[in-house]
Amino acid sequence: MTPEQQPATKQDVQEVRQGITEVRREITEVRQEVTEVRQEMKAVESRLRQEIADSAAHVIEAMRDMQSEMLRGIEAFARGNFARLHTLDRRTTTSEGIIQDTNERITALEERVLMLEVRRPPQP
Repeated sequence: MTPEQQPATKQDVQEVRQGITEVRREITEVRQEVTEVRQEMKAVESRLRQEIADSAAHVIEAMRDMQSEMLRGIEAFARGNFARLHTLDRRTTTSEGIIQDTNERITALEERVLMLEVRRPPQP
């Protein structure tokens, strides 16, 4: 009889049972580890989604700030031009009106120069 053909002893059966029990225990441990990894991945995904949402909110806020700054700059520029056009319309009136319009233009220009010098956002 060859060793493969010999009947199994109780000890052989016990060793196989122990091996099966150990494999089952290892499978249970692996399942627990997989569950933990899945939970960690869900937590990371949640944090990433929140960070992306926060970043989008910051970008939108920055875009709105830039838009406001551009509109303020255009308004400051337009104020001087409006005073110049107003002066042209009032040329036939008194010199007081012309002086007042010129003062408005100079004030608008001074404000723009001051904003450039101190890099301060324009005051509404």
